[in-house]
Amino acid sequence: MPDMPKTEIEGLERRKDIAFGAALATQKIIKAVETNIPETERQKGWRDQFAKDTGDLFIDKEVKSNIDSLTQIPNRRALYDRLGVEVDRAKRFKHSLAVIMMDVDGFKTVNDRYGHEVGDRVLQKTAKLLEADIRTSDYLGRYGGDEFVLILPETERDQILKRTDRLRLKIEKKFEEYNLSACFGLAVLGEGYQTVDEIMRAADEAMYFVKNDSKNGVGFRGSNGQLKVLK
Repeated sequence: MPDMPKTEIEGLERRKDIAFGAALATQKIIKAVETNIPETERQKGWRDQFAKDTGDLFIDKEVKSNIDSLTQIPNRRALYDRLGVEVDRAKRFKHSLAVIMMDVDGFKTVNDRYGHEVGDRVLQKTAKLLEADIRTSDYLGRYGGDEFVLILPETERDQILKRTDRLRLKIEKKFEEYNLSACFGLAVLGEGYQTVDEIMRAADEAMYFVKNDSKNGVGFRGSNGQLKVLK
């Protein structure tokens, strides 16, 4: 598989290992059942159905390990896996790639004042709002807590800033009753960042620049390399 990105190859190898483990486990269970209950050998088709059910169980487990249970969007592990693939692809085909990190301003106050159940609903609604505004080629995930990440392939910087500012205004309007807003940090591959860790760190830095400035804005590095805030 010489033409595939390293991270994609690793993902395939991991899935092969899971499938192989499922096959071995199934084989052992079938042997144990047939040894202890000889009548099962005469029950036509039971092996095939049992093997299918066991395989489905292992696949379901792998899928669930990549999904955040609260928001039902990809989790941090899945984000890093996907970003690795996108970084390799962007470098190979010389495409643009951006990462947006987002944090909900005032989220702790909502938890303290209204309780964690309301806080959970805010996170679920935020995930749905972000999900409704992305293209099929984009990728959204929950980084942790009240932080979300958007991976945006093949999108120009000006388009990204406009889209992100639109999201900022939507979140502000959606949670007006709780007085919530959001900070966004933008990082573009190739603008001083070449790896997954570097671009994630840069997006995080830009987001916290907004948070420490005045909140409710989009942070990014200008052409002079200085961090700026779009409001």
